[in-house]
Amino acid sequence: MRIYQITDTHVAPKAHYTRDNFTRLMGFCRQDPPDLLVLSGDLTQEDADANTCEWMADHIPADLPHVVLEGNHDDPDVIERVFTNAIPNSFGAFAIPLDAVDLAFANTGSGHFPDEQLEWLQHRRLRENSVLFTHYPPRRVSGGYMDSNWALANQDAADAALRETRIGHVFCGHYHAAYSGQSHADSYVLHVTPSPAYEVDLASLERQLSRARIPVQVIDVSGAEVRAGVRYLDQQQ
Repeated sequence: MRIYQITDTHVAPKAHYTRDNFTRLMGFCRQDPPDLLVLSGDLTQEDADANTCEWMADHIPADLPHVVLEGNHDDPDVIERVFTNAIPNSFGAFAIPLDAVDLAFANTGSGHFPDEQLEWLQHRRLRENSVLFTHYPPRRVSGGYMDSNWALANQDAADAALRETRIGHVFCGHYHAAYSGQSHADSYVLHVTPSPAYEVDLASLERQLSRARIPVQVIDVSGAEVRAGVRYLDQQQ
């Protein structure tokens, strides 16, 4: 099974390049379609209205199965109204069983990992090396600006809870940079997918931004094996 994760597109009415990036990303999905597309939050900016979300929904290939997660910049009411398969803020954790692992989804768009979703993940019989998609990283990444200013509110509790599950891979966004790694304490590999809107220097203690590329996290699941890597569309020949 092939999954594309796209995150933090930040499509905004006046930032035309964000629409161009999203159009190109959806063109890639049409050219080389995955089995599942996951849009993992911050689809829009705060000044975006329902028309922006409707424009995005219209550009997603109609026959492409997709899941939409909310981010901290999204309006939950608009997202849930326009994207009919968006995870609701109130609960929203669910899983899709594959042959040997499960794909789990949780909504951290509020900036807090809801206790009921963490309990659900802990008590559900997820299979070994299962995969979780969410917006916020559930643990610290680099100790830089994003960790200091934009971290998940209950990060320590979320990390501890996930270590008690059989989740082997967590895919998220929010930090606007590429990262993949596993701490000594963690039982899972954390994959942070970069944004096509702008990139953040994870190592800097200051807010250091740079022009983004156009990234897609490509995830291949074969049996219990999970392989992933970021592909940049603007670097393709």
